[in-house]
Amino acid sequence: MINPTLESVTEAKITTANYDAEFGVASAGVVSAQTKSGTNQMHGNSGMPAFFINGYGSNLFRFGYALGVNGCNCPLIQNESQYQFVNNWTKIQGNHTFKFGADIRRALNLRVPSDRHRSGELNFDAARTQGPTSGGSGLATFLMGDVSRFERYVSNSLNASESQNRWFFFVQDSWRSAPRRSRAVSGSLAENAG
Repeated sequence: MINPTLESVTEAKITTANYDAEFGVASAGVVSAQTKSGTNQMHGNSGMPAFFINGYGSNLFRFGYALGVNGCNCPLIQNESQYQFVNNWTKIQGNHTFKFGADIRRALNLRVPSDRHRSGELNFDAARTQGPTSGGSGLATFLMGDVSRFERYVSNSLNASESQNRWFFFVQDSWRSAPRRSRAVSGSLAENAG
């Protein structure tokens, strides 16, 4: 005869999830940024920079590669990994059903963005060629080669990674007014009674 007052079940699972994204620049490897604009080249920032020829309060011309030109936040390197171990135990004893478990995760993340284009973003403002009595021209500033602002994103991929341990636990007790009986026990009692 099976003892209905003591029953336990264990459920365990191990999972892993990985996400890998790497987006390059269409002009990667082109050294025009170094030869034409004098910007030095480092790992991950080859290619053509972005040029913004500005008027008063607006962009007159935009060309090159950058988020504000062709919508590419490139180069972008993102690697995410998660390892998970879940174990749940259920124990039935008398009127009680005890459940307890653990969910243990290890998360790894590497994200190397280019919020400003790594080859550089060169701005040519109209105010640089403004005269004492007349407004300036962003196009004239560009033709003179007088850069108003230069911006670019620089980061080290070795410092961009992070890791995290995530631990979750639970304990639950469900109580019933009458003891829980298994089918096999109630079936054998019915046969004995007949």
